[in-house]
Amino acid sequence: MPKDSVANYLCDACFEESGNLNKCSRCKTVYYCSTACQKSEWKLHRLECEALSKVPLEFHHQITPRIRLMIRLQCRLKLQYENTIPTSAMDNHNLVNALVSHMSKIDAHRRWHYAMDANLVSMVLQWPDINKQEVAVNFSKMAFNAFTIFDSELQHLGEGLYPVISFMNHR
Repeated sequence: MPKDSVANYLCDACFEESGNLNKCSRCKTVYYCSTACQKSEWKLHRLECEALSKVPLEFHHQITPRIRLMIRLQCRLKLQYENTIPTSAMDNHNLVNALVSHMSKIDAHRRWHYAMDANLVSMVLQWPDINKQEVAVNFSKMAFNAFTIFDSELQHLGEGLYPVISFMNHR
């Protein structure tokens, strides 16, 4: 992410804009506005932090917001599956599984990119049981179902995957 990116000035937990954010001392990627926000995200960030801290700093530029979103999604799915973090009707790994990927309609070049991105996610997470094909399919689901997040002045902040809203959008 470029140094002047808006995301560098947003708390990863509450999305509050601030010029005085603290970078996670371990992974050097995630920013928080307070100890309370850092603690509220720790169960999820712990897995992400462990993986990102192993990536040499000179390669952090390859962890694009889209790759990071997929890493966070994989961490969330794993933690929910293991019952480490709670699931709810609005936040449930089964909702992501139910999203349509449209893989059969995607050209070979785009599928190749999803496969390469899935390999990068796999290399960052280093989980022996990660299913790269499932990660590639999730990239397609993200492409068709992600929503852009804007601030109050309509500046692009990032993207998020909200399966319940995706389902409502298609009804």
